[in-house]
Amino acid sequence: MTGSWTLLRFILRRDRVRIPIWILAILITVVGTASIFPDTYPSDADRQARATLMENPAMRMMLGPLQGAEDYTFGAMMASEMLGMMMIVVSLMSIFMVVRHTRAEEETGRAELVRSSVTGRYAGMTAVIVAVAGLNLLIGLLTAVGLTATLPELDLTGSLVFGAALAVTGISFGAIALVSVQINEFSRSASGMAVAIMIGTYVVRGFGDMLENWLMWAPISGPVLQSAPYVDNLLWPLLIPIAIAGVLIPLAFWLSDQRDVAAALRPPRPGPATASPRLGMPFGLLFRLQRGSLLSWGIGLLLFGMAYGSVVNEVGEQYADNPMVSEYFAALGLDVGELTESIVAMIAMFMALLVSVYAVGTVTRLRGEETSLRAENILATAVSRIRWAGESMVFGIVTSTFILGLTGVGAATFFALDSGSSSDFWMVLGAVMNYAPAIWLAVALAVAVFGIIPQAMSLAWFVPAYGFFALMIGPLLGLPGWLYNISPFEYVPRVPSVDFDPVPLAVMTVIALGLILAGLIGIRRRDLSFV
Repeated sequence: MTGSWTLLRFILRRDRVRIPIWILAILITVVGTASIFPDTYPSDADRQARATLMENPAMRMMLGPLQGAEDYTFGAMMASEMLGMMMIVVSLMSIFMVVRHTRAEEETGRAELVRSSVTGRYAGMTAVIVAVAGLNLLIGLLTAVGLTATLPELDLTGSLVFGAALAVTGISFGAIALVSVQINEFSRSASGMAVAIMIGTYVVRGFGDMLENWLMWAPISGPVLQSAPYVDNLLWPLLIPIAIAGVLIPLAFWLSDQRDVAAALRPPRPGPATASPRLGMPFGLLFRLQRGSLLSWGIGLLLFGMAYGSVVNEVGEQYADNPMVSEYFAALGLDVGELTESIVAMIAMFMALLVSVYAVGTVTRLRGEETSLRAENILATAVSRIRWAGESMVFGIVTSTFILGLTGVGAATFFALDSGSSSDFWMVLGAVMNYAPAIWLAVALAVAVFGIIPQAMSLAWFVPAYGFFALMIGPLLGLPGWLYNISPFEYVPRVPSVDFDPVPLAVMTVIALGLILAGLIGIRRRDLSFV
């Protein structure tokens, strides 16, 4: 393990921006949500009405079991409604961090350079698992302190259990990612396997909570949710994910001895002697490389739309007379007089923001292909730069529009089934598809950044990141109107809460075309692998 401390410092140096962003995003989300509970649910009757809504099987599947239903306190709300969502966030954070500092380093050849110096073979893995564990423990501790300081009703014991639940979840999935790195040859497949395990266990646990059977204990999310912070404050369920991590981390070290550097335990599958004609075109190659991502995003958002579409009417009835909710919707420019329609508009925007994350990701992968020199193999053929980048852009626009439509169909179908009106199907679907030009604009900005200033590729994430900030955090902070207007999603008419207006959508489409043109010109004029 010689050199572990040096590599740990190197990881912290490289992630000096990412780590604070993760910490702030999680703290603002958790603590900010807790801070609005007293104004949103001022009476016991309001909280019990919320508990009745959470008894919905779809909500139990998505968020976890209902804790403290008989006396639905603010702590029970945190355990029932926030813990499940934040577990997903810390899991993804840990998976991406492990893969970025292990398999991605081997894939690019940097790990071999590091290993050629006075560095032990276990140093890199030791440094990254220590970094991930330390980050999760820090997030857990800051979350516990922040919750207790923000809301006196949240006792310190329950807050510490809540923070510990987040920490052990992140560490466990970091250990899973460490094993996945040994099995898979590429960072994309290593991340994909770890994320698939996370989604699989979460779905199994969801079915268990929905059916109320033994599947609710599916590791890792099942035992963590059963710890019931603020309600039962059970610590022993958290020992299960800790034990899993305790087994997987030594296993990952042992597996690393069974392979060569940059190789994997799972050998590459031999391909056919003759490639499919589709792989001779950039678009066909893109589909082959990203079909797993397309499938997982499509299925995930379809289920998301179905779950939220089934509870819109119940949510509208529950919060019809809640002044805090009315103030929140008014800050977003929604008509508080028609609460159900405002909820539809807000959910449509939230789903569109999720799709924009996928859409931008399809373009930012171009930078990875360029810096890894794989793009040179394609551009050495008759494929031009504009065709290479342009087809990636078209792929992002087409597939993101398809996923947006799929999400809208899921939400519209279940909303119409719940309301009993077929016209509601088209109302919800139209509200969701209304955001397609904003997603196209997000893709166009990513193309422009890649073509003009590729070294600042992280700027491509501005549109979805700021959109989430304006939707989730803006009303809580009381932001002035001009700060909302920075996000292009704010210019989309909030159908069906307001009347449809095609002008903003046409303007966004024209701006998107201009950004795409600028980006493609930049790609044609600049050098490859420009840093």
